[in-house]
Amino acid sequence: MGPDIMFPIIFIILVISVVALITLGVGAMHDARQTTVGRSSIVRRGYIYLVSFVTLLFLGAALISILDVGLRAWVFRSADPYIGYFNVPPSTLYLTSKDGSQPVSGPTVLGCTNGCALTDQQKADITSWEQNYLQWQEVNTGKSGRMQALITPLSFFIVALVVFLFHWRLVRRDAKTIEEGNNLTRSAHFTAMGFVWLLVCVITAGFLVNTLLRMAIPGAERKTNENISYPAEVVTQEKSGVASIVTCGDACGLSEETVQRAQTWEADYARWLARNQSSNDNRSRQNAFSIELALLLVGLPLVWYHLRTAWREKNVAKG
Repeated sequence: MGPDIMFPIIFIILVISVVALITLGVGAMHDARQTTVGRSSIVRRGYIYLVSFVTLLFLGAALISILDVGLRAWVFRSADPYIGYFNVPPSTLYLTSKDGSQPVSGPTVLGCTNGCALTDQQKADITSWEQNYLQWQEVNTGKSGRMQALITPLSFFIVALVVFLFHWRLVRRDAKTIEEGNNLTRSAHFTAMGFVWLLVCVITAGFLVNTLLRMAIPGAERKTNENISYPAEVVTQEKSGVASIVTCGDACGLSEETVQRAQTWEADYARWLARNQSSNDNRSRQNAFSIELALLLVGLPLVWYHLRTAWREKNVAKG
């Protein structure tokens, strides 16, 4: 879940916040009729609980986004949209002929059976391939995309955390001074927050069960032409050009860094090939599992804490 999904989440948060404002307002009006303290204290109480409510929703949404990116990077790797192995890494190696004329018309494979002597221009051609490959890595290997995807939720998380911690300190202080029978605002806060996250968890669990049932029941999974796996085209001659850098690097006087880069290219090429030969069904399932697991990891602890607190304080008030 990247920046493109944050804005719908923020919209939902704003809608829920309006409902929370109404709920907390009703609680504050009730407390105002029951309390002996001034109305300013009741307004202040409603304010700190409302801000705590809204900022905790922002924290939850941001944390879900961060967890989703992490799960795609390390657990559900087939669903990682930031590993751009949709584009083949630069594979074709073209070297200028030894007499200095134009580059050959087809891919070049280094030969080192009887020695290897590269001209300066040919070494420059290999350097040009390295630069193209480095540019491909910046865009396609995931690190840059993940960092960009994390910036937006991390920004919201930091700002919301600072505001939440400040107001939560006031909430804890308010709990120590609250009068008996004058805690509807506080009860509304914990109950509403628990209910919101319970609703999120129930819906998420429903989607999770739906995904599992589609996997378990034959014929239940949606089938389209997009789910058919088509082998990626493999051009052996183009692969052999870069592979020859590995086998002939020492004989041709290439640097150790260049040889290691060619070895890294072979690993990237294998990942690209595997991704393009894999079924879209698997990517779709892992995509669903990633967001569903992130929602449950954040939602369940919040449900447990808020409903437990509301229930415990209700029992204390009765006792």
